[in-house]
Amino acid sequence: MVGQTQAIRSQDRIRFSAFHVIGCIMCALEDRVGMGVVTVQHVVEANRRIEDDDGNQHAMTYPACRWHHLGEVPYNCKGSPNKATMYYGPSLQHSKREFETRYGTERQLIDITDAMVRMVMDNRRKGEYLPPRQTKRLIQQLHREIVQRDPPSNGWQNEVCYPT
Repeated sequence: MVGQTQAIRSQDRIRFSAFHVIGCIMCALEDRVGMGVVTVQHVVEANRRIEDDDGNQHAMTYPACRWHHLGEVPYNCKGSPNKATMYYGPSLQHSKREFETRYGTERQLIDITDAMVRMVMDNRRKGEYLPPRQTKRLIQQLHREIVQRDPPSNGWQNEVCYPT
């Protein structure tokens, strides 16, 4: 078991508040916006939550919808995980291998999240808002830069298709 998380610090609250603007990274890669409430996905390796250099577990997180994080089938898929996978892409809960083949490793998703959090915070300081479609395009661009340059080591090609 992974156990309890650390106490949430103010810097973590700021990071998590940016997640509401960013939305689910995997939904953005599937060219979907506004899948619903995002959850905080802590990355677990060897049955332990990983930490950054300062020992903070909450810095090693990324936003995910309930399907991509917990494997909860969306209402429009009528309880079928297969339909949900066809429509929304693989869920981490149902198949980690398919998930990482399609979207990249969880550490790569953290890199994308870190870059997006910086952009959201910069826009907030300027008093600007990052619209969902622009957010989606930025996530797709970061995914091309981060994941495509360093493909998964399992020999599979990344399968995300970007709209033209």
